[in-house]
Amino acid sequence: MFALVFLLGVSLALQLPELPNAYWLWLILPSVYCLHKFPNSRIFLALPLGLLWVIAHGLWYLSSELPDELIKQDILVNGKIATLPESDNLQTRFELDVISIKHQGQLVDGPKRIRLNWYSKTPEIHAGQQWQLIVRLKPAHGMQNPGGFDYEKWLFERGIRATGYVRKSDSNVLLQDSNIFSVNHIRENLKLKIQDFLPNSEFRGLVLALAIGDRSQINDSQWQVLTATGTNHLVAISGLHIGLVAGGVYFIFLFLLKRSRRLLLIIPAYKAAAIAALTAAFIYAMLAGFAIPTQRALIMIAVVMSGVLANKRFNYSQIISFALLAVLLIDPFSAMSMGFWLSFIAVAAILYAMQGRLKTGGLWWQWGRVQWVASLALAPILIFAFQSFSLISPLANIIAVPWVSFITVPLLLVGLLFSFFEPLGQGLIFLASQSLNILWVILDYFAGMRFSLWQQFTPQTWTLFPALIGILLAIAPRGFPARYLSIIFLLPLFVVKPEKLVQNELRFSLLDVGQGLSAVVQTANHVLVYDTGPKFRSGFNTGEAVVLPFLKSLAIDKLDVLLISHGDNDHIGGMNSILKEIPVDTVFSGAMNKTPQANAKPCFAGQQWNWDGVRFEILHPLGAEYIDKGNDGSCVLRVSVGNRTILLTGDIEKKVEHKLVEKYSDKIRASILVAPHHGSNTSSTTAFIETVEPDWVLFPAGYVNRFKFPTEKVLSRYKAVGTQYLTTGESGAIEVSFDKEQALSIGVYRLQNKRFWHRSMLAKAVQ
Repeated sequence: MFALVFLLGVSLALQLPELPNAYWLWLILPSVYCLHKFPNSRIFLALPLGLLWVIAHGLWYLSSELPDELIKQDILVNGKIATLPESDNLQTRFELDVISIKHQGQLVDGPKRIRLNWYSKTPEIHAGQQWQLIVRLKPAHGMQNPGGFDYEKWLFERGIRATGYVRKSDSNVLLQDSNIFSVNHIRENLKLKIQDFLPNSEFRGLVLALAIGDRSQINDSQWQVLTATGTNHLVAISGLHIGLVAGGVYFIFLFLLKRSRRLLLIIPAYKAAAIAALTAAFIYAMLAGFAIPTQRALIMIAVVMSGVLANKRFNYSQIISFALLAVLLIDPFSAMSMGFWLSFIAVAAILYAMQGRLKTGGLWWQWGRVQWVASLALAPILIFAFQSFSLISPLANIIAVPWVSFITVPLLLVGLLFSFFEPLGQGLIFLASQSLNILWVILDYFAGMRFSLWQQFTPQTWTLFPALIGILLAIAPRGFPARYLSIIFLLPLFVVKPEKLVQNELRFSLLDVGQGLSAVVQTANHVLVYDTGPKFRSGFNTGEAVVLPFLKSLAIDKLDVLLISHGDNDHIGGMNSILKEIPVDTVFSGAMNKTPQANAKPCFAGQQWNWDGVRFEILHPLGAEYIDKGNDGSCVLRVSVGNRTILLTGDIEKKVEHKLVEKYSDKIRASILVAPHHGSNTSSTTAFIETVEPDWVLFPAGYVNRFKFPTEKVLSRYKAVGTQYLTTGESGAIEVSFDKEQALSIGVYRLQNKRFWHRSMLAKAVQ
């Protein structure tokens, strides 16, 4: 119980928008004293200790921020490569443990770990090497959107407080090679061996994941199959794999040692086997980089084997409680990881469901029940985190888990053990990859089933609590009363949808897509998406990473209109991902030459329609001469309800602004203006601003973008007429709502969902 209450304290602390003063940490000393002096009161001390433990670690992490004056400046860093470098044709990415930072020859304080990209022709770099590099950095920052991935949180979990890239310079020098005994050096050598042994295998990425916990080479189509079948946990070196390795080593050593009388005189066979099993588990966990599932498994095995060595047995609840507490003490921020919750909940659910149960049915029946229990227990968490879970997971895991655990992993580990003898090592690792080839035929078939994956909207937060009660009832041991009530408790999770708009209401969301534009307009029964954000050379695009998760979180499964303002990548880059994943009734485009696959219609001035009391009107292009003409061919959209208006302008520049002022005059007045061309000096003329006379101007611009949008000159023009402003790169997604009385409200996602690891950088307009 102490561990659970401590976890509650940790979880509460992780909700704090800001950390309290460090003076509060003095409370740790009397709390620990009372814990020792009055053991019966420990349950009451667990929660405050959990809170204080997170605060202490948080203050330590945040003490090494990047100073503002060093943002995007050339600085000289000295550090060691802390992770396995990930390389492709464009770049090499790695994390660096910083030893020192110099700016203009002076030592300065800064982040202790940074994440770097090295573009173009990168020298051969390896984990554990010490380098001197000229880099440009910016603080840890990520896009902030409803339903989207919290990149800042992901960086904070890993202690990364700045990201950046290596500059081309003669000062980039290797100072010291890797220590051959370092963990990452060993892992990298094994990675290179596997790559040499499997040069053309499509399952090389899966083999690397199972061997050393490196999942960087698993491709998107493989992730889709793993997700659809609920088998993605297999490509982490999970607790199951480590447990099997430890168990296998234990029984092999026990068998061999019992046949040596001389050794039995020195140490009992079961104790020597326990030491060997714990050593094997430690080595395998080390190969995985001590990820959270492997930490949990290693600690559990350490507890069990310690009991063997001390001639003491621990029950399951003691083992899992000790593992939970140990993981949180080692790193309280592990509770930020979804893997932490999934691993502990799965183990706890299986132990709870199987307790007191008489053994009925055969081995496969019992194994099938374990998979059903784990899948059902994890479903609410997966729906909250990813808005989906696999319906085929129990069946897929019944086959995949023993296959990988008893065929693939043993072949792989023995192959690695004999990798120095290449014919044997290569042969065994090849057989391991071929075993995955056979398994993949089955998983691919399951993933192709029509209803293999359940997908839905993000549930209301309150529905999680009845859902957990429902799960406890559903998986309760046989004989537990009223288990049928589980359905009632689970229903809200699936049927309580986000609140719908009514007639004459409007919701406008300007999404944070970095240096680009994407906006969503909702009425009571219709949805329009204006632009889709950029696509990058790496394949990442904000249509897939930002727009689709946002739509999914609101239970939007169809678009009435997709409007592409013009053909620049930062506006059209995510279009194909959206067209592939969600039905679209009509596509309007200001770049007909770039949207043939969408069967688009050209947008032109005069097009208009009404949805649920909300009026939509296209004001530009004013004539055929503007079609496919880049920035000045942008579709300008006016959305109005009553006397409230939103004006979306794409990337129009001074010439078109002048035309709009000349033609429309009062018609372009707006409560909300999405700034032309992201706030560049080529637009937002004084005459245009004075004519539109917006209450708020919203800048779709990336954080510390290289164009420095919005420029100071443009900001000063808006300030001169009393317009308030927000920038997506600073504020995250911005939501504007007009209710049926036409009252205006503005929501700033970064402010509403702030946690202490998020960078505070909101525009002064909303502070």
